[in-house]
Amino acid sequence: MSVSVGDPAPDFTLAGTNDSMHSLGDFAGQPLVLIFYPGDDTPVCTRQLNSYNDGLERFAEVDAQIVGISAQSVSSHDTFSDKHGFGFPLLADVDKEVAGRYGTLGPLGWGDKVVNAWFQGVTSRTAGFNTIDIGAMNETTLLGTSVLMFIGAGPASTSGGIKVTTFAVLACVIWAEVRGERDVNVFRRRLPLSMVRQAIAIALLSVGFVVVASLVLMASDGLALIDALFESTSAFGTVGLSTGVTGSISTLGHLVLVAIMLCGRVGPLTFATAIVLRHRSRLYRHAEERPIIG
Repeated sequence: MSVSVGDPAPDFTLAGTNDSMHSLGDFAGQPLVLIFYPGDDTPVCTRQLNSYNDGLERFAEVDAQIVGISAQSVSSHDTFSDKHGFGFPLLADVDKEVAGRYGTLGPLGWGDKVVNAWFQGVTSRTAGFNTIDIGAMNETTLLGTSVLMFIGAGPASTSGGIKVTTFAVLACVIWAEVRGERDVNVFRRRLPLSMVRQAIAIALLSVGFVVVASLVLMASDGLALIDALFESTSAFGTVGLSTGVTGSISTLGHLVLVAIMLCGRVGPLTFATAIVLRHRSRLYRHAEERPIIG
């Protein structure tokens, strides 16, 4: 369902901040601005609601009332409103029924959804272009995009990340271990042990770099986990996508992103080797020991 200019506004009754209840009839006879936004405390939504809050005096001049509506709970709205000092109510449309009446759900048709999903899946490998608002994505989509950015594209390309070949080798290692095979065989070819070790080292180093960068962003700038993880993974994959927080983080956060971007571009193993600055072969081997695994 969609609402066109001139159509009667669909009625609603929703619970809101400060233990209040609001319906459309409460605002009869005055201009009403309904703001449907994806989520509390997301970077883009926060900036947009703050911009409305900063202009409350101008809305008051024409006796207009502002009301925000999203699918989060009343308690989430209360925390969000208290944190930013909003001077207008936030209503909880938990089942998204009101959003559906006003036609704010799924504005793209099926064809456009498929095209945008395909484009975002491809561009998150390194290109960094976006056709939809990254900051308005839900956490599930942000996590999925982070995985794609972490893997990256093919080797010998301009992308960052661990590369698809590293991911494929790790998948083959797991499959061989599950099957109880001694060697890792792919398409009737055996992968050398040195390649397996290299793939594991790259993956573990990459996870470590991204986790440390995310922790620094969370500690220094107070970012939420998903925002810090997305920014760190985007930098590691040299993608350039952002939920909108890049410009507001501290100098320390920027330096961390620069470092992890360099690491992702030259390769985590090369980056770590350059830091250690030594490479030597031992002339002896230690006795073998088998610790308990798992």
